[in-house]
Amino acid sequence: MHKAFNFPLNRYEVSNSMKKSIIAILTTSLFACGGGGESAETPDNVPKATEVMPIGLWQGSAVTDGVTFQIAGLIAPDGEIRFIADDGEQNKGMITLDGDKYTISLKSYNDDGIFIGDGSVSGDYSSTAITGETSHAGEVTSTFSLTVSPESSDGASLSTITGNYATLDGLASIAIDVDGLISGSDDDGCVYGGSLTVPDSTVNVYDISLEVSNCGQFNDTYNGLATYATPFDDSNQKGLIFQVDNGAYSITDFIVK
Repeated sequence: MHKAFNFPLNRYEVSNSMKKSIIAILTTSLFACGGGGESAETPDNVPKATEVMPIGLWQGSAVTDGVTFQIAGLIAPDGEIRFIADDGEQNKGMITLDGDKYTISLKSYNDDGIFIGDGSVSGDYSSTAITGETSHAGEVTSTFSLTVSPESSDGASLSTITGNYATLDGLASIAIDVDGLISGSDDDGCVYGGSLTVPDSTVNVYDISLEVSNCGQFNDTYNGLATYATPFDDSNQKGLIFQVDNGAYSITDFIVK
């Protein structure tokens, strides 16, 4: 993962500029059943259009200021979304559906994991594609296009993610046991705990709670989402990709067995 945000937490540096906001949305399907002529009211015996909360792993690209970035994103059954760009930027939000359109309230973090501002996302989606644009302070900052990842339907299970992991730079090691419990540490002495759980075994998305201690101002519980997959199209390793935050700071990382 290019310019990945890695442990340790206490290497964060605050950035005062927000050059871009890249967003990914994960979506599965929206379907409509039946139809009812010209009447303004649908008869009770005719099924109405049903909105299905998009869940899964999606991948694609976003364009900001003429520059294209790869993006990966996850969405949970409750509508929580997490977006990761290959330049290290991180975003989270909640999706609201309206027919075949959607809106998202967005919180953005820079590549050091520092909160940089609120924004919004809007666009169209189907069972196979998602398009839209990201705005901050009323200004469109990026456009994007996504398709569902083939790894989205791999499913989720604690047996899949059980094992010993390390960050790509070797600065942190993490173990996940058969019950999804996390334990680990890094070269700066930060200690990690927490757990992973499976909200839907048919979709490759996990809930994660990461507890950070012995790490100064970064001590806290961080919550978010994870997936066991390859992070981007040009990646040749499969591992656990996760993004968690506590409101002020966000952690996105890729760890491998």
